[in-house]
Amino acid sequence: MKLAILPRTITGKVENLQSVRFSNLDIKIISEVKYRGEGVEGNKKMNIGLILLYFIIGGIVVSATVVIGSEGKGLLAAFIAFFPSITVVTFLMIYLESGLSATLSYVKGLILLTPVWILYLLVFFILMPKIGIYRAMMLGVALYIFSSLIIMRLVEQDIGLLL
Repeated sequence: MKLAILPRTITGKVENLQSVRFSNLDIKIISEVKYRGEGVEGNKKMNIGLILLYFIIGGIVVSATVVIGSEGKGLLAAFIAFFPSITVVTFLMIYLESGLSATLSYVKGLILLTPVWILYLLVFFILMPKIGIYRAMMLGVALYIFSSLIIMRLVEQDIGLLL
């Protein structure tokens, strides 16, 4: 049996196709994909290895946060969750893929959406004891999405919110 891992949303010429054999199973892994699409200038490469690294780091951070938070050590769990390992990897990936301008654009987005994220936390913190975890989470996330969309719309209209 042969399995090729091909992203459906990316079309174009596939490069660096590697084959790995596990017992009776042949797996073809694409390590880099060249693609061209809307909003993409020229050919770019998506490095699957970096995406896997990002996924692993994210999983470690979430797992460590859950384990420590479950032990009642909220401040330490928050420290781990806020530790900039995810943004460091994200900054590097964006910079290596698209350069300085795209990286700074991402940082500006983080800065603009940080107050909305804090609002989400406050809503969750205030409402959870009153209406329960699921309803508080749904309301907080809904408020986050709604507020973020407003900020993104305002930035699109270029009203001077860009730093």
